[in-house]
Amino acid sequence: MVAQRETMLSKNYAVAIFGGVILVAAVLGCGGGQTQVCRGEIAFGGRSFRGVAGDEKRAKMDTCTKYCIEGDPAVGKVYMNWAKSQTDPDKIEMSIYDAMTIEKTIADAIRSCEPRCLSDVEGGRLKMELTCNER
Repeated sequence: MVAQRETMLSKNYAVAIFGGVILVAAVLGCGGGQTQVCRGEIAFGGRSFRGVAGDEKRAKMDTCTKYCIEGDPAVGKVYMNWAKSQTDPDKIEMSIYDAMTIEKTIADAIRSCEPRCLSDVEGGRLKMELTCNER
């Protein structure tokens, strides 16, 4: 009985060690887990809007999305007009993040802002700082 238990423990340890070796090999084979992290920041109207992603293109888009939701005057106007037209007290106090999930006009305003923001960044009309580093 004791010998059988020791054999089972030995097999369990062997499986655990084998699994660990496979995991380490997989991580090292994929570049050791090092990936790029890009951070973007737009300063506008005394506020900062930041986005983070694994590549430059996505970081720019995430930063523009954040700017559009929280800082773009046209999107803000659409949101405020919607909020003022609400009679349900829960909707009147709803954040833009919540409102954009239920109101198509707000979501559409954000979607139309994003390419405009990217164009303004590329054209120098809106300044974005972008840094990419290995993690």
